[in-house]
Amino acid sequence: MLGVQTHDDIPDGMSALDALMRILVKNAGASRGCLLLARAETLFLAAEARAEGPQIEVRIPHEPEASPSDLPASLLNYVRRSREKVILDDGTA
Repeated sequence: MLGVQTHDDIPDGMSALDALMRILVKNAGASRGCLLLARAETLFLAAEARAEGPQIEVRIPHEPEASPSDLPASLLNYVRRSREKVILDDGTA
């Protein structure tokens, strides 16, 4: 199963968060995935993965960053209020 790995399965130099983001984006067939964490009432970007062809690039900031400005504020506010997961089939539509 692709989504299940042990610590020993993670390549040297790759963090567990890096491996998780790669697995999530690949399994979702997504072109982009963001992990946002809440601190008080503010959402911060903890990791971002972008797929271009077969390559998946993962960026993990050293310090959590403000959520990216290209994420729709209305969607972020909905998630913050409802505490529900949101998966977009086509985020550009």
